[in-house]
Amino acid sequence: LPQYRLAPTHVFPTAHDDVERALGACVESHGQVVVLGDSAGGNLALSACHRWLGLGRDPKDIAGLALLSPWCDLREEAASIHANRVAHSPFNHEDSLEYSRMYLSGHDASDTRVSPLLLPHFDALPPVYLEWALDEFLAPDIALLSHALSSSGVALVQRNEPQAVHGWQLLPDFLPEAKRSTAALGDWIRGRLG
Repeated sequence: LPQYRLAPTHVFPTAHDDVERALGACVESHGQVVVLGDSAGGNLALSACHRWLGLGRDPKDIAGLALLSPWCDLREEAASIHANRVAHSPFNHEDSLEYSRMYLSGHDASDTRVSPLLLPHFDALPPVYLEWALDEFLAPDIALLSHALSSSGVALVQRNEPQAVHGWQLLPDFLPEAKRSTAALGDWIRGRLG
C-alpha cells in the first residue's frame, strides 16, 4: 500500500506523483503486478497505469488494473454530482466538490490526470476489473467509465452489488457483500497472475 501524501496539506500532483513512483518501485522489485485502487485510490491507480503506458513502459509489467468504486471525474459537472439521488453514501455532492477543490487547489478538474473518465481512449490499458454498487454516489460516473472501457476494447470484467455503502469492500469480516467482493476479486487477480 503506497503511503501517498494527502490533501489539503499536499495538493495536486503530489498524490499522483507518489503513486506513480510506488508503481515503478513495485515493478522494479517484484516484476509483473496487478494495480488495485478504491474510490480516490481508483483515480490514482487508473491515472498511474495510463501514465505508465504513455511513457512507453512495458505494458506486460501491469497484468491487470482493478478499480473498486473509482472516483473518476472530479469536475463540478460530473454525472454523479447531478444525479445525487443516493441513499447509501458516506458523502454527498457538497463533500465531493469540497474534497476535489482541496486536492486540486486551483488546478483544472478537466485535466485527464485527475478526471481520467475524460481520457480520449483507453485501448492501451491492461485487463480491467471494475466493481461498484448500483446505488452508490459515484455510480453514474462509473457507469460512464464502464462504457468507455468497453467501447475502447479493453478486456473488462464488471461486478456490481445492487445496494452497498461506498467502500464496502473494506469490511469483509462484517459485510456479506464485502465477502463476495473479496472472493470475486481474488479469483480475478489469481487468473491475471497465473
